[in-house]
Amino acid sequence: MHQIHRLKTGSLIRTCIRIGGVLGGLAAADLEALGRYGKHVGLAFQIVDDILDVVGEEAKLGKGTGSDAAQAKITFPSVFGLEASRRLAQEATTEAIRALEPLGDRGAWLRDLSLYLLRRDR
Repeated sequence: MHQIHRLKTGSLIRTCIRIGGVLGGLAAADLEALGRYGKHVGLAFQIVDDILDVVGEEAKLGKGTGSDAAQAKITFPSVFGLEASRRLAQEATTEAIRALEPLGDRGAWLRDLSLYLLRRDR
């Protein structure tokens, strides 16, 4: 289940974050931290996206909801339920923030981004 989601949007997010570090000339240890962050924040993003497909408001999302269920997609809510999915998204966000610790204050913006993504409603 986690692997399916890591290969979706989560993989794209992780790659983009690492590329930013590479282009910025970060040291290997910092790139490793960004990779761990990207892995976890990407997973959290995908879980929240799955949740929003179930409980989101179409007007806010700008797209229809319920399409995952209609297509019988394997999603976190379909496997674990909404409450467990919310908990798993929180845990992934916590791990993402923890991964940023080696960056110190340089990771503040990414920390804030991960909290925003967890709480988003669109």
